[in-house]
Amino acid sequence: MQHIGIDITGVGYGVFDLVRDFFPRATPIHYSLETKNTLVLKAQDTIQARRIEWDASWNDIAAAFLTIKRGATTSGQITYSASRTDATGHADIAWAVMHALAHEPLNVHKKRRSRWSTLEATMNAPKPPAIPPKVKTYSFGAPESVLTGNLGEYMGVFASDDGQLYTPPVSRTGLAKLLRANAHHGTIPRFKRNLLLRDFIPSAGCSAQTMGRAALDFMVFGEGYFQRKTNVLGQVLELEHLPALNMRRKVGGGFVLLLPGGKHLHFDEDQVEHVMDYDVEQNIYGVPDYLGGMHALLLNESATLFRRRYYNNGAHAGFIFYTNDPNLSEADEERMQAQIGASKGVGNFRSLFVNIPGGGDKAIQIIPVGDIATKDEFERIKNITRNDVIAAWRMNPALAGCMPENAAGFGDVEKIDRVYMNNEIRPIFQLFMQVNRLMRCDRKVNWSVFS
Repeated sequence: MQHIGIDITGVGYGVFDLVRDFFPRATPIHYSLETKNTLVLKAQDTIQARRIEWDASWNDIAAAFLTIKRGATTSGQITYSASRTDATGHADIAWAVMHALAHEPLNVHKKRRSRWSTLEATMNAPKPPAIPPKVKTYSFGAPESVLTGNLGEYMGVFASDDGQLYTPPVSRTGLAKLLRANAHHGTIPRFKRNLLLRDFIPSAGCSAQTMGRAALDFMVFGEGYFQRKTNVLGQVLELEHLPALNMRRKVGGGFVLLLPGGKHLHFDEDQVEHVMDYDVEQNIYGVPDYLGGMHALLLNESATLFRRRYYNNGAHAGFIFYTNDPNLSEADEERMQAQIGASKGVGNFRSLFVNIPGGGDKAIQIIPVGDIATKDEFERIKNITRNDVIAAWRMNPALAGCMPENAAGFGDVEKIDRVYMNNEIRPIFQLFMQVNRLMRCDRKVNWSVFS
């Protein structure tokens, strides 16, 4: 197996995680506007130039290409999508062919200057006699990749392949997984949720549990969803939380909740209350504010994983084990190599005894490759990235569980809490007050700071 490519735009992200465990070279494919445009342009150029042929009886290939239509997103960007049919699916065969042509160059008519004469002279030149090697070398372990994964990047909002749903601009699954990447990033959204619930006044229309779940979704994904439960008169009596992780907007209006097994639960526009943090590039989905700190977040995680692998591996300092004693036989060299090779992992701090009769004081030397103290600046990286993560959340260090670096500390924590509540949490109160627009008067929600 040379290549496995998996679509991670939707539910395929979970499949990609499973496949990557046994095939690390698996390639993720995100069908963004740029990806689709590149695939289509390469395919058009290749087909129009008659550089590809297939059997005339393979009608499904041509049929699949004909189902792909050019369209535009709500923001005016060009996109390509295929309607679903029983014969071609979502033009799966056509997209597969375009992926095979992805590395086909566009400038095939450009001729490279020939190097035939140089190559011929090199190939016909007499080869010097082979010299047997006199130095034996081997390595004690190769560097390994510590962190593999995909950073959720802003892709823009565009319709899915079937043209039914809008794809979120940032991977919802990726944002949820980032909560486990760092201690501060995982606890700050829950802390802000707790501050929002601290002054919340539950009502018959919305319980503290319902508001707490929607508030946590808002902190993590930049939006929260409620289902409106109405009476026969159309009055909203109760709000029920809908998980933002699986909520999608429909192209024609309305909402869809993605369920296990590929099932969908559809909602009309007036059945869902959508509270979101406005994004300047689109008004379909909410986007969290901390996206600018994700690189620092992942660097913080990389530093931690590297340090764990560093100690578990046992290779704390790379070095060259050098010997020039003529009394050391090949059998002795092989035994020393086996002993050193076995010292990695559990028991890696064992000592090695070597006795060479008649050997000199420099018969065996340990030559460090770099600084044997391995100054990887772990603490400095952790501190800098921690500060970036806290800044991305606009969180005061005194409230984020950080230890002060000076004797004076952070100052009056109660005053810091009041300022943070006024500047950060109360504006979120205002956004969530929109749920009262259609609720019956005796079912409306409120916060103590407004009552």
